[in-house]
Amino acid sequence: MTCRRRLWLAAVLLLCGWLAPAAVGQQPDRPAGLDVAAIEAGLVAAKDSPQLSETDRAAIVASYAKALDSIKKGDAAIARKKEFEAAKSAQPAQLELVRAQLAKPLDTSEPSVPSGAPLADLAQSLSVAEEAARVATATLNDVEARMETRAKRQPALPQLLRAADEGLTQTNAALATLAPLAAEPETRVARRVELTAEQYAWASEVAALEAELASYEGSQELLSAERDLAQRQAMQAPRLVKSWQLIVQAQRAKDAKQAEQSAAADVLRTENRHPLLEQLAKENEALAKRRSALAVRLTAATGAVNRASERLNNLEQDFKGVAERVRLIGLTDAMGALLRDRRSTLPDPRNVRRRIQEGRGLRSALQQERFEYDDIRTALVGEAFVDTLLATAMPPLGKDAESVARVARELVDARRELVELLRKDSSTLLDSLVRLDTAEQRLLAESLNYTEFVNQRVLWIRSTTPLWQANGRDLRDATAWFVSSGNWAALAASTWHAVLENIALVVLALLLLGVLFWGQKRARAGIRSYGQEAIRSTTVDFAPTGWALLLTLITTLPIPAVLFLVGRLLESGGSSLDFARPLGLALQRTALVVLGMESFRQVLRPGGLAEAHFSWNVVALPLIRRNLLCLIPVVAVASVVISTLENYGNLSWKAGLGRPALMVALTCVMLVAGRLLRPHNGIRHLRGAPADGWSLRMRQLWFVLGAGTPATLLLLAMLGYNFTTVQLAQRFAITLALLAALLLLQDVVLRGLVLARRRLAKQQAAERRKVAAAARAQGAQALQGEKPTPEPGIDVGSIAEQTRSLVRSLSLLCIVLGIWAIWVDVLPALGIFDEVPLWQEVTLADALFATIVFIMTFLAARNIPGVLQLTLLQRLQVHAGERHAITAIARYTIILVGGIYGFSTLGIGWGKLQWLAAGVSVGLGFGMQEIFANFISGLIILFERPVRVGDLVTVGGVDGYVTRIKMRATTIRDYNRKELVIPNKEFITGTIVNWTLSDAITRLIIKVGVAYGSDTHLAGEVLLRIAEEDENILDSPKPKALFMGFGESTLDFQLRVFTLSVDAWPELIDGLHHRIDQEFRAVGIEIAFPQRDLHIRSAKPLVELMTKKQVEQLQDSGDAS
Repeated sequence: MTCRRRLWLAAVLLLCGWLAPAAVGQQPDRPAGLDVAAIEAGLVAAKDSPQLSETDRAAIVASYAKALDSIKKGDAAIARKKEFEAAKSAQPAQLELVRAQLAKPLDTSEPSVPSGAPLADLAQSLSVAEEAARVATATLNDVEARMETRAKRQPALPQLLRAADEGLTQTNAALATLAPLAAEPETRVARRVELTAEQYAWASEVAALEAELASYEGSQELLSAERDLAQRQAMQAPRLVKSWQLIVQAQRAKDAKQAEQSAAADVLRTENRHPLLEQLAKENEALAKRRSALAVRLTAATGAVNRASERLNNLEQDFKGVAERVRLIGLTDAMGALLRDRRSTLPDPRNVRRRIQEGRGLRSALQQERFEYDDIRTALVGEAFVDTLLATAMPPLGKDAESVARVARELVDARRELVELLRKDSSTLLDSLVRLDTAEQRLLAESLNYTEFVNQRVLWIRSTTPLWQANGRDLRDATAWFVSSGNWAALAASTWHAVLENIALVVLALLLLGVLFWGQKRARAGIRSYGQEAIRSTTVDFAPTGWALLLTLITTLPIPAVLFLVGRLLESGGSSLDFARPLGLALQRTALVVLGMESFRQVLRPGGLAEAHFSWNVVALPLIRRNLLCLIPVVAVASVVISTLENYGNLSWKAGLGRPALMVALTCVMLVAGRLLRPHNGIRHLRGAPADGWSLRMRQLWFVLGAGTPATLLLLAMLGYNFTTVQLAQRFAITLALLAALLLLQDVVLRGLVLARRRLAKQQAAERRKVAAAARAQGAQALQGEKPTPEPGIDVGSIAEQTRSLVRSLSLLCIVLGIWAIWVDVLPALGIFDEVPLWQEVTLADALFATIVFIMTFLAARNIPGVLQLTLLQRLQVHAGERHAITAIARYTIILVGGIYGFSTLGIGWGKLQWLAAGVSVGLGFGMQEIFANFISGLIILFERPVRVGDLVTVGGVDGYVTRIKMRATTIRDYNRKELVIPNKEFITGTIVNWTLSDAITRLIIKVGVAYGSDTHLAGEVLLRIAEEDENILDSPKPKALFMGFGESTLDFQLRVFTLSVDAWPELIDGLHHRIDQEFRAVGIEIAFPQRDLHIRSAKPLVELMTKKQVEQLQDSGDAS
């Protein structure tokens, strides 16, 4: 059959299908003519038809494909419609059933426990109860999820229904234009099939949506009843679980106690018997005690799991409720108060993380215990263990062998049972710890989500009305409460009562305060005296700065100490807590504020730390002091008012009086900051910065930040964001305190380094003067002959620059970490990094912190040599090699520790690195063993010092001076001034000659050969006279001239002399050779040279020595040639 005919046949079948009834087995809700098989046949025919053009073929194929897809959608909608209709029809019966279950009284009885039930059966009952609790929780979650889905779906159904109606209307209109014709093209037929299927899909969707809407209208009551039932079951199930837990714990403790008593009885029973039995009984008793302790731990772990689960459930429910309120109500003032209250009661993530870490440590230790129990269990399998014990028992068993063997087997059987119970209990405990970790992890995640949710909203909700809408009555009532004579009278009475109760402490405090006030004048005089001493450029001792720090603290303490002690006394008054306790807490907080500001002001006093010790700008210091003197009382009074109202808890009073006090303080801060940071006549620099430095160029920015920040906070307070203003102002104040503290700490460190640099330079100058004096005393020739190798000097400038770089880097790190810690709870923009997971439990915050660790490790490893030189090594009597060894080891230690800590922050702890390290060590041990050998050899060289920098050595036939000793290789410069890099291994495993290790004096041997017949005594005398007259030859040890033997043509002499250094050998040898030749010529002694005598003797002719046969062969060869 041709494709054309098949296509027409498929079209005829489709046309006939619209006129014929639905076939048997066809979907009854589907319109006649939408037969999937016929449409698929038409689709295949269209694809295979060669008579169709490409355009027609594509249109027909697309129409049939859309028709099939619409049929699938329509069938799915019909299925949903039937499900909704079935659910609606079943709702009355289900509702009646649920109501019947709710009508039953709540079962509050305790579970019945059969008498004598074993622990295993009780544990099984507990598992059943726990599973029932999990099912109840899952059911409740499912019901709540269905209710949430219904709440979101039901409002959207009318819109979806309208869209489906519109689609059906449009499809019907399009289909009405395509009425069947007697003869029509295939594309028209395919298009009509497509629209008919689309009509079916839309109609089915409308029917399904209507059924769903009708189902939802009647399901609200059923869902509410199901939720009530699920909540009831979810509340009942944990009670049963806790009951079964108590039963199981009691039974486990009882069994453990009985086992411990039985083991103790076995110890008594085996006392004074064979030592083997006593040992077995005592070991069993130890295992029984361990099981009792394990039962206690299991009880504690179960309680911790229950508490964590309860906290998690409460937090989840509260979070869900608050989020739903925010979604429905919005960020209103009442919601802001609720969020602020929740913010103060949320779990601290640091405590949760600490508990998680502790739990992981407990699990690791418990896993080790399980391994131990497994090993004991394996050893106790079979009778071999008992037989081995009996065979190796000391003393031998003897007559009681049978009795001892029987008791020993009983004890071993008891041990098997104990070990098996320990394994089960440890497995149960491990499971409890795992569940605890899961609950804590979920609690941490939920608390972080809750915290982020609150932090993203709480700061941007008004905590009170704008200033122009404020109620003046709140200000009047709060002021009246503050100045009320009744409050102050009650305050005086409670204070006097507290003084009488703590009279001894009060007297002691008054004495201390008296000492502080009495010593103020002396402290100020001491600060000026130490400042004058510190100004001198010859000062190298840190003591003046240290004493100035202490005296500055003493001058700061009186007023903050009075505030703190009075506040502490008011807090402990015990009566009139409505005023005394809030005021006492406020005074204590204000004492800290005054302490910070006053201590900074005292640092700036004339002749004090900033001026005399830290070299700050003396022009700017008086201006800052005067402004701080005016600002401190205002800030202190505002702090007292705001903190008192905060502790009292009256929200309207906090807005009525607390906001004006805060605004006054912010206004003063803004004025002071603007006065100090004015671009034209304000503070140009504080710490001696250059006139064109970057800080001076940015003075416009400093002015905007300094005056604009309190101005912005002031505007927020006026707009009603009082809580936001207080939170931000506190953190700005803490940030300024942090910056000031780090500034002072950095200057203290730099002061110490400057003094250390002076001290080091002074020592080097003294050493140079000492060397110069020695040179003048010994004379130039002696100094040139000795040529001592000095220790390499310390580059003071390089060390100081390294140290300053390290201090700046550490200060920057402290600033970054401090700002992070201060602001992370307020600005989610900073805390959000902790919520961006990278892999496993590692977050973006961990990655950033690890990056900082690696950077600081690099900076510390790079700059630590200078710090060690200035702070430690210069005080120790160490040589240059030892200094290099210490700094090298310190550098590698810093790299190792920083690397391990940085990788552990990234989740790659030592537990994961040790196996990699072990594998890498093995691989490197084979592949890079020479490098490691040189590394270890370098450490040995640096500590044992067989060679030092400056030594003259001979290694492998190479002579030269040691110029550098590194961890892998040592550099030697030979006499040709070529540098040779020799692996350190050669100095440890090979043979070296160190000419200057302990004694630079060396012996030189000059060999001389004189002719036979010379006067040997005269030759020896001449040689000794030449040595004694040479100034480069030492008198002690004395030179020697030795007649060593008779050579082939010479009488051999050796002249043995000693010199101060090997460096003198070339000139000394040259001079001695010339003198020996000259003196021997003068006395007629001939220096021999090699001689050979040649004696020639006659012999028989060679032909006479040859045999006859050899002669004939010789003749034959001659004839042949």
